[in-house]
Amino acid sequence: HKLARKSRIAPADLNGENFIAFDQNIPTRRFIDGLLKADGATVNITMEFDNVELLKRAVEVGSGIGILPLENVKAEVEYGGLSYIRFRNPETWKRPVAIIRRRGKAPSPAERMFLAILRTDPGKEEA
Repeated sequence: HKLARKSRIAPADLNGENFIAFDQNIPTRRFIDGLLKADGATVNITMEFDNVELLKRAVEVGSGIGILPLENVKAEVEYGGLSYIRFRNPETWKRPVAIIRRRGKAPSPAERMFLAILRTDPGKEEA
């Protein structure tokens, strides 16, 4: 794919691309649509799915490109089924996460570990 030669892209680089998206009722889809629109990017949505695995398979067979968190495609990247390109302004693509837990109860060791993981920046793991 022509974008694969780039080290980083802007949403506008996706103009006119065949795009595999999440269904419109999925919050991730609304988030991505908002960021593309804010940057003036227009994609050609060719397929919509309600789960990550189907979206990845559609991209693997060449039906278009997609936007997913790197964590969701690590295995496919490792065996060569998919490749990825980072956005120029990755902080724009981070989604807020809320942690809810039972009030008045001390977190268990597993909960503390989970909270520590959520507070890390996964984008800093790889160059």
